[in-house]
Amino acid sequence: MKKLTTLALGIFFTVNLFSQDMSEIFQTEKATWFGLDYSEAYLIGSEGFTNPSDIKDRYFNSWNLLIKNEYDKYNIGKFFKKSKVEISLENVTTRNQDLNIYDRVIDDNSKMLHLDKDKVQEMINKYEFSDDQEGLGIVFIVESYSKTAVIANYYVTLFDIKTKKVLLTERMEGKPGGFGIRNYWAKSYYNVLNTIYKKRYKAWEKQYK
Repeated sequence: MKKLTTLALGIFFTVNLFSQDMSEIFQTEKATWFGLDYSEAYLIGSEGFTNPSDIKDRYFNSWNLLIKNEYDKYNIGKFFKKSKVEISLENVTTRNQDLNIYDRVIDDNSKMLHLDKDKVQEMINKYEFSDDQEGLGIVFIVESYSKTAVIANYYVTLFDIKTKKVLLTERMEGKPGGFGIRNYWAKSYYNVLNTIYKKRYKAWEKQYK
């Protein structure tokens, strides 16, 4: 009986702590956007990525800066229902530049869905934050851009900055579109943001709040 009581208390406190963690997502009005992390991404369909070094040296930054420079369109606060969003791209900028891009441009769609939630947590564990950074962090872990399947896959990830604990991570796909490589793939994460705003955020609230 004593063991059952101890077990029940353990389950209660675990669920309670989980609820407290999840409440951070929905109750806080502030968040930090950490950008698009391409460090584990595969770019599938070599005919769509003919200049790999240009993708790494120019477009990784371009896709990240587009959200910062055109914030009226890519309004992270609106999509995630936050009144104040800071932008901090240092972690993804460093990680994206460490990627061996020539190993990541392939023609094999079997790599399109190659990450999992444990890997996402492992990636977040390697992020480095300043002492004054705290609260809710948001990052898109880019899993793949497939030119052949015409789809992009992301792990939309929300985490506690101080503890680096992933609070919510979900694989979402977005259709690319538009003229030029920058706009073509930018459309994919814009579509993911719209899906969050119109559907997923409400579903998360219902499930976790």
